[in-house]
Amino acid sequence: MNPYFSKREKENFVRLKLLFGLLDLIIEDYDKSNKLDKDFMANLRRTRTYTQKTLNRRIGFLDSSAKDDLDVTVSRMELLFVPRREVVKYYQEIEKLNSIVRLEQEDFSDWFELMIEYACKTCARSDFKNCRARQILMKIGMYPYNPAAVNQCQYSYVETDEQQGIGVIGDTLLKAKKKKGGTR
Repeated sequence: MNPYFSKREKENFVRLKLLFGLLDLIIEDYDKSNKLDKDFMANLRRTRTYTQKTLNRRIGFLDSSAKDDLDVTVSRMELLFVPRREVVKYYQEIEKLNSIVRLEQEDFSDWFELMIEYACKTCARSDFKNCRARQILMKIGMYPYNPAAVNQCQYSYVETDEQQGIGVIGDTLLKAKKKKGGTR
């Protein structure tokens, strides 16, 4: 077995450890009862024993940092029973939160610079509307290099022979500059 937990396996073992603690409480409560069914109590105790053996067996394969991480995670958890509708609502909120990746501003800026440098700077795709990078940049509202571009990606730094979408005023300014001997 692996010396670490996968995300799913860790979630399951946290639950199992919490339920094991609950099982101890249930056994203690039944021990206080006057009319005990011996078979019932024996089964409860066997359940506790086999659960403990299962936990020990798997945890025995973990390295020390994975064991410590499991213990810290379990110590931060509390077992709570709530109506199903509350659980469904909670899991929907968690799913929504897990669908978003959070980046610090500095990390995002570094990623954006790399994206522009290695993907957009030299991109001359004709099917730029299908470019996933362009779609994401537009979705998050990143200001494009050439916002008026029509026949090429607004984020591409590749210069074309004709200026695209600069409007009547832009065309007029370029023509006036050419007449005076200026360059583009």
